[in-house]
Amino acid sequence: LHNLNNNSNSLIKFELNQEFDDPQRNVRAIIESQFLSLRIHAQLMGFQLNNLNEQILIVTGGASNNKSILQILANIFGVKVYTIEYTINTAAYGSALRALHSFVNLNNNNNNNSLF
Repeated sequence: LHNLNNNSNSLIKFELNQEFDDPQRNVRAIIESQFLSLRIHAQLMGFQLNNLNEQILIVTGGASNNKSILQILANIFGVKVYTIEYTINTAAYGSALRALHSFVNLNNNNNNNSLF
């Protein structure tokens, strides 16, 4: 890699470290960076990480079958991580629940009867 030096027009050459030669470290670094990004995003949306002993994450999907990935998630968020037994089509199920929630809220605005 090359970078332009601020003091002159010469290029500074950076050698790749041997750290990048280890595929296992690379994969773990990518997973950690994704979970760190997820944690920051969750905090910006209001997820509070104050009382960690009482908070949990419930994860679904293909990665929820990988105990190493779940451990990294638990380490990054500092909470207990749980999975559910039925993980097939959970994205579709969550989307359907969200659609139901929106539909009920739309009707509640018209009727003032609250289900959620």
